[in-house]
Amino acid sequence: MRVWSLGSGSSGNAVLLEGGDTRLLIDAGLPPRTLITRLRRAGMDPHCLNAIILTHEHHDHIQGAAALAQEFDVPIIANEHTLRAALPPEVAGNITTDTLTIGYERRIGQMDVYAFPVSHDAVAPCGYLVTCHGWRVCIAIDCGMVSSEMIEALLLGQLIILEANHDRQRLLDGPYPWALKQRILSPTGHLSNDQAADAIIAALDGAVHWIWLAHLSRTNNLPELAARTVTLKLRQYGAKHITLQVLPPGMHTAWDTTRLWDI
Repeated sequence: MRVWSLGSGSSGNAVLLEGGDTRLLIDAGLPPRTLITRLRRAGMDPHCLNAIILTHEHHDHIQGAAALAQEFDVPIIANEHTLRAALPPEVAGNITTDTLTIGYERRIGQMDVYAFPVSHDAVAPCGYLVTCHGWRVCIAIDCGMVSSEMIEALLLGQLIILEANHDRQRLLDGPYPWALKQRILSPTGHLSNDQAADAIIAALDGAVHWIWLAHLSRTNNLPELAARTVTLKLRQYGAKHITLQVLPPGMHTAWDTTRLWDI
């Protein structure tokens, strides 16, 4: 199994997963031509995508979805509320869509995709646990709080792609209007570095895990600050067997299960 981050942050989010002959794109929040370029850089012909799966309807997660689906005849999959919010009727009529209800799993090619609820200010936001050939990837990249359902999914992930959006004090001291700060800090906003660290600790079971910190704010966070905060908490907890990386806004090197021990 191989996983790429094609983009992470408010400028656009997309995660590509490949296992066997199955290729899934979780979110498509970049401009269509950027997505196509980065898919090809990953060695992926966009015609070979099996599905585009959406976490929620915000622009930085769906920007290129409809155009990609139309150009390459790729179905868009999400829960019915997200599909309605993400695709206007005049667009939806030209695209193949299918539903994956939150709390359920479905088989797509050689991958099993389970949708679990997250807390965010969208109509029906979710994260995904994707399983292929015994490997499991858990993706939770827009969530304002850590729920029991989210922890249950994180516990199963060997690669965890988790939001670490902001440093709380940096956000409070920063230039955002107070209303926006309140939205980010709310239970339907975004996870802080500390909240991400606590979620990881709650999901540790002694096994080997790879962690990608995602959706960092360029204004309210720094990659080194996110890494330092999470690493310190993990050390204090005594966590071992963790490989931690911070996703850049651009494309990120693949997590490849055939060479994990070389990374």
